[in-house]
Amino acid sequence: MIQPRTRNQVQSAIKQFGVAPGGRKMIDMENEAAEYAIETGIYGSFRNDKKEDCTRIGPSSRCFCYHNFSQHNFASKKSVFPHCTLCRCKAFSFIPQRPEEVGEWWLPRRKGFDVRTWRAKCRCGHGHDDHDPVARHCSVCGCGQFNSVFACLSCDMNWEHHETVFESEMERAAASKPIGNAYRPFSDDPSMRSLVFPGTSKEVRIDEIKVGGREERDGRGEELVTARAESNKNEESDDVIGGSWRF
Repeated sequence: MIQPRTRNQVQSAIKQFGVAPGGRKMIDMENEAAEYAIETGIYGSFRNDKKEDCTRIGPSSRCFCYHNFSQHNFASKKSVFPHCTLCRCKAFSFIPQRPEEVGEWWLPRRKGFDVRTWRAKCRCGHGHDDHDPVARHCSVCGCGQFNSVFACLSCDMNWEHHETVFESEMERAAASKPIGNAYRPFSDDPSMRSLVFPGTSKEVRIDEIKVGGREERDGRGEELVTARAESNKNEESDDVIGGSWRF
């Protein structure tokens, strides 16, 4: 089967066949993550060493410890990372939960394949859930550290060359990163977004962030507080949850 490569080919395939089941689940999780960020002001991202955001993190995202983000809590408003409520995991660390997320789109099409048993694996051959959620060593073979045998679908870099980052809306605005409706999937391509998410054509978008300015979002005026990243490091606020966890 020939996979669509160009934008026009993708649009044509979606119109003719719809979004593939695995792709549907992936993009729905991304959209759910955007909705969560807009509602709470907490933006979670899986970010590579080049500081590029590869995946949005939301309630259904999977942690290295195997539990979802929704099963993690920030201990307080000053907490940098959410800890797991079900195991010893001290900080949510994103891990792919479907083969399509690492480019293995053909696996779910194999007869008898059960996506629920699929795990992102280490070079030792064992899944991430066979590794200690804190120390990251393997409990089956004793390998000292989880090193991915897969690459990121977005940037083609290995998992260990990424970090899980949680930022406030203020921090992202200061860094000129997308916030609000501009954070939604395909926000820069309305025709594609309306095709993938029917009924979203009337969404308000933020096309640019004006430093020190005021933007209308979802019909509400909101002051976008902007500051240099250096000053953010020296100021502590009860309203800011930010930071990153290096894998």
